[in-house]
Amino acid sequence: MLHFSRARRLRPGDADTRYNLNFLSAYKTDKEETKEPGVVSDVLEYVVNALSLWTMSAIAAIFYIAAMFAGLGVIISFDTKRKRFLTRSLQFLVVVTAFLFTITGARIHQFERTDRAVAIAGNVDAYDSPSDKTTTVFTFHEGTKVRLGRVEGNYVHVTLASGYSGWVDRAKLTRI
Repeated sequence: MLHFSRARRLRPGDADTRYNLNFLSAYKTDKEETKEPGVVSDVLEYVVNALSLWTMSAIAAIFYIAAMFAGLGVIISFDTKRKRFLTRSLQFLVVVTAFLFTITGARIHQFERTDRAVAIAGNVDAYDSPSDKTTTVFTFHEGTKVRLGRVEGNYVHVTLASGYSGWVDRAKLTRI
């Protein structure tokens, strides 16, 4: 589970990784709640994850350079027909460039926004404060993904996909 989660983070659009994660999730002890995606979210996820981050950045840079040349052409052109064509081309290139940079920014935000981890111990108890001497709030099992929060000593505050949160011994988790 850990290695497929890491692979999905590096290549979000990879169908094999997605299939393997879904297969492993079906056999996990803890079933994580997931919301059913709609058509809009499916299309948005496909568009954002269709190309690698490097490829998307390169395409956005090429469109940016093309927009710069079209803008320069509008400035130095004396022919009104050519100027009108270059102006419309510039408008199109600016819209496409803004769209591509927005998607690239969304990918970077998705990659950097939160730290995630997966449980590597069989049973992981979550406590209401950063100590194992306090009340156990809930228990989750190996392979469960969590979002990491504050760290205090050997404990880290985690949140499950279902919204449950508590303090867990850091040694029982591995970052994705």
